[in-house]
Amino acid sequence: GGMQQVIKAVPDSLRPFAKIYFVDKLPKDLYTQIARDFLDESRKDLANSETPDLEKADWYLMVVRLYAKFHFDTEAGEAFKDATASLNRAKSGDPRETGSLSEEFTTKIIQADFPVSLLESYPYLIKEAVASITSVSRRARVRLDLVQISLKQYRALAAKSTPESKASREPNEKP
Repeated sequence: GGMQQVIKAVPDSLRPFAKIYFVDKLPKDLYTQIARDFLDESRKDLANSETPDLEKADWYLMVVRLYAKFHFDTEAGEAFKDATASLNRAKSGDPRETGSLSEEFTTKIIQADFPVSLLESYPYLIKEAVASITSVSRRARVRLDLVQISLKQYRALAAKSTPESKASREPNEKP
C-alpha cells in the first residue's frame, strides 16, 4: 500500500520512470506481481508520454531487462518491439543523432545488460523486431550490439568450461 501511495505522489509526467526505477530496485525473488503491474503500467504510460522517442527506446530497453529479471519473457519481447517502434518514430534530427554514419556506429543502442536469454527464448521475435527498424544505420547498430552482447556471454561461458580451468582446480575444490 505504501509503495502505491509513494508512486501516486509522483507527477504524472514522471510516473513511468519512477515505476521503472522502483522495479529496478526490487529483489528479483520478491514482489513479482508488483513488478509486473508497475512494468505493464510503465509501458502504457511511456507510449503516451511526451518524452522524445529515442529516449523512450532507452526506457523500453530498461523495461525489457526488468521483465527478464522477473522471468516475464513474453512481456520482455513485447517491450522490445515497443523499443524498436520508438526507434522508428525517432526523428533523424534528434539531439542524440550525430548525422555522421561512422559516429552513429560508435553509439550503442542496446546496452551490455540486455538479457541474452531473450535471444535464446524468442529468436524470431527479436529478429523480426530488429528487421522492422527502418533506419539502416540504427538497424545495423542494434544488430552489432546484440552480436557483441552474445559473443561476450559466449566467451564468458566458454572460459568457465575450458579443460584448462577444470584441470587447474584442486581435487577437493568445487567447480
